[in-house]
Amino acid sequence: MTDPEDREHQAAVVRLMLPYLNGWFAPGFRLLGVLPGPGSVRVALRADDGTGYLYGIGTEDVAPGWVPLLLRNALARPAAATGNLVMGMNFVSLRQDEVMWDLEEPAVDQVLRTLRALSEPVDELPFLIGFLLRGTCRLRLYVRRQERPGIVGVDLRLDNTGPAVLGSVMSLLEERQYRRPAGDDPHCAYALDLTAWGGAGGS
Repeated sequence: MTDPEDREHQAAVVRLMLPYLNGWFAPGFRLLGVLPGPGSVRVALRADDGTGYLYGIGTEDVAPGWVPLLLRNALARPAAATGNLVMGMNFVSLRQDEVMWDLEEPAVDQVLRTLRALSEPVDELPFLIGFLLRGTCRLRLYVRRQERPGIVGVDLRLDNTGPAVLGSVMSLLEERQYRRPAGDDPHCAYALDLTAWGGAGGS
């Protein structure tokens, strides 16, 4: 694995999957590991009948944050047997355009995906410095502005936290049309209401 982007993709999936070592990844399946493959990331799972599966997902086929949901949707149906064994596990090549996306993303995965996307340092300084779940689908992020004092609370809906919203949080911090008083929250100077930004309705 010599391509820096492949290494970054692989490392991101490893970080993403680590929490699932403590329990069931999906009904009837436990996570065994994440392995590097040629141009792909490979996720090892064990079914409750002891059968091992190694799912290969192309690094250009799906972003790291969507790997858990892709796998859960794939596991909802019997894996297509390829006859190939790798380290004693059934190898399955997985493409997102071949998966029926019937299952919705669990709320905990939505939270993790959102927080991971914003937790990387910006210019060696932290951007996301706190968070608070408010109800079942609303999340307040506490972020710091570049070269400006004060903390801003950013309200998002978990069903509207796609790449467009996450990628725009920093650029929207100075947009006054989204500003709201912090209310009873003493942890931020003001709030930024992005719950309806990008097309999601209501708060």
